[in-house]
Amino acid sequence: MEAIPCADPNVTDCPTDKGRNLFPVLLALMQWGDEWLSAPEVDGAPLVIEHNDYGHHTAGSQLCEPCRKPVEAKAVTAQVGPGSAADAQTPTITSRGDNR
Repeated sequence: MEAIPCADPNVTDCPTDKGRNLFPVLLALMQWGDEWLSAPEVDGAPLVIEHNDYGHHTAGSQLCEPCRKPVEAKAVTAQVGPGSAADAQTPTITSRGDNR
């Protein structure tokens, strides 16, 4: 792991190129978990990925369905979803920083 300062003062560390390239894999794992590990009585994913520029939830896809734009790590934020525990807090990890 490598700590890289970000242009955004609200973000402490930015992902490296190597980390950003893992983003599609992480989305696929989230989608798999939402399908196969969610409790039947729970209505929705425990974590949702919001497309920052458009405010859409991406449902773990690499393409934002409402706007048909590609979902990139630097353009999303993780949010607590409807399937999370009642006392869950919004994750503090964000991918918005870009160190290029």
